[in-house]
Amino acid sequence: MMVDAAPLFLNLLILLPLLISSIAEDTYYEYIFSSEEDDILTTPPPPHTTLSARNQIPSVSTSQYNVLATADQKIVFQNKTTTETERWEWVTDLSGAWGGVIDTPITSLAYSPSSELLYIGTTEVLNIWDEKTSRFSRIGGNEGLPMRNITSLTVDDEKGFVYIGTTEGLILYRPSNKQHTWRYFAGPRYLPDDCIVGLSLNPTGSLDILHESQTTTLKPTKFTLSKKQAHFTNMLNERHRRTNLVSDFPSHDSNNDGLWTSLVLVSSLLEASLTSSAAASDSASYFLRGLTLLNEVPNSPGFFARSVCAPEEWGVTCGNQDAGGDWNVSTHPDYQNWFYKSDTSSDEAVGQIFGLLMSYKLSDVPEDKKTAKKLLTTIVNNLIDNDLNLIDPLTRQPTLWGRWGPEERQLQTQLILISRSIPLNSIALLKKRDTCKTSSTPNTKITTPIDLNYSDDELTFLPYLTFFIALEMLEENKTGTTITIATAPITSSLERTFQFVRPEQSSLWNSIFLACTSILPSPLSDKDRNQIINDIIYNLETWPLSHIDYETRNENRIDFNWENSSSRFGETHSESSKKVAPFSANERRQFRWNASSYAITDGGSNSVETDPGAFLLPYWLSKYYGLF
Repeated sequence: MMVDAAPLFLNLLILLPLLISSIAEDTYYEYIFSSEEDDILTTPPPPHTTLSARNQIPSVSTSQYNVLATADQKIVFQNKTTTETERWEWVTDLSGAWGGVIDTPITSLAYSPSSELLYIGTTEVLNIWDEKTSRFSRIGGNEGLPMRNITSLTVDDEKGFVYIGTTEGLILYRPSNKQHTWRYFAGPRYLPDDCIVGLSLNPTGSLDILHESQTTTLKPTKFTLSKKQAHFTNMLNERHRRTNLVSDFPSHDSNNDGLWTSLVLVSSLLEASLTSSAAASDSASYFLRGLTLLNEVPNSPGFFARSVCAPEEWGVTCGNQDAGGDWNVSTHPDYQNWFYKSDTSSDEAVGQIFGLLMSYKLSDVPEDKKTAKKLLTTIVNNLIDNDLNLIDPLTRQPTLWGRWGPEERQLQTQLILISRSIPLNSIALLKKRDTCKTSSTPNTKITTPIDLNYSDDELTFLPYLTFFIALEMLEENKTGTTITIATAPITSSLERTFQFVRPEQSSLWNSIFLACTSILPSPLSDKDRNQIINDIIYNLETWPLSHIDYETRNENRIDFNWENSSSRFGETHSESSKKVAPFSANERRQFRWNASSYAITDGGSNSVETDPGAFLLPYWLSKYYGLF
């Protein structure tokens, strides 16, 4: 049986029933292209400029001492003062079997006065000549060069950037950045045409990119993460609200409205808790109302829908997008002519419990805390009463992915505790000694490539966080009742799972791991902790400003190794063993954490904007726990 739910979900129920800094930020560069606008879906980009007949890039450059030029199969070094040719270096001639220090024909040259380096573009690699030592070096795919077929080069000495134009996109080489040296820009997210015939650095520091019949301008712009957070918050408020649920733009229903809504709900709660922002508090109340609708419209206490649709929306923004959706008419007297989507999955269960628990913990609105507590208590009691199954109110049978009994998941729990309030006033204790154990919990993460499902990572890490936050809340609200909770298996599971996903450099997995270890400390060195934080920051900094689902194609890149095996969805990964980091976030199409960060080629419609919850939650979680 293929597993859709996070195995940790059951262990989360161990604790749930018990509960019914402003530091100056470093700047970094965002790379803003002329076709990239904040309101790109509603405001068309400016037209591209038609070029004059300038499509041949001369392979000539000037150093401090020489004029450097290509001629036939060699580089000529001409003295600037005497104009005499002093020496030359040969290019390999494969047809004649003649070797040279440059291995393929030269297409372009660019000189850096500050470093006294000559950059030499070829059809295969980037060569570098050091004028101080007269030595040549070679940079190819193994050294990080993303693409061959270099057509043009230019150097921004002030920033320490080398721009590399190719027939398949633009490369940014940052030799002084030892950890993140390369950036690759290609596809409709950045360029109207991937084939670049020339580059020109203008006095403002912007880069003009020349194509056959048009130009694109790249403007490196200093940013902070707080500025980026504000950008995404504005995006959320302006275009991603539908009947108190988060939605793509244009708006439509999804199978996981509760899960996606819980992410922006919790990010709003964290922001309000840290900043006392009235707008963030209002946003949290708005999205909590969405989770409430998912619980109320089906008119079956303890059951929650995948999605809901108001009468005026039916057939317009919902009910017409997801083929095969199991839609039903509400029987609730307050929701006449409303529809709800049933056959609810574990994704929704994880989202509901995560969002409701955090609302109870963090909301500054008394009525919201009361609502969250009531809904959470009802959901958990309903699961317990039905042997850990989510029962569809129409079929009276468990939903397909709403089964969490030990016989279904081989996922055991030591005990399930139910509490009616915080602080602990009354406790119902249900022991499952004969079937519920925690022995298999440490091996939650599946690592077999054919069974990889990145959605399961999300359905594991969110319950990890919920479990440890519930543990923290239990500790804060002791009432003299002594309860022993076996946390060691969960901690072991968290550490093992994180070991496998750590190379992904995910801001969400990393921030959840550090949040959990701050609640229940684990042996983590300062060096490891700092590196995990650096990976969070890098992932957030490289998260694309635009969430439009542009097609991404990386299959022609030369800087990764193919993994022969594929996932159960037929996806081929660049390293499914996950020993190396994936391409940075703005070089792939991944706007939610249930998707593979290792996918090489990913098609898109170029017309749908995904909500920004995948950025906002790890950002505010990191701020809340003081990670940066």
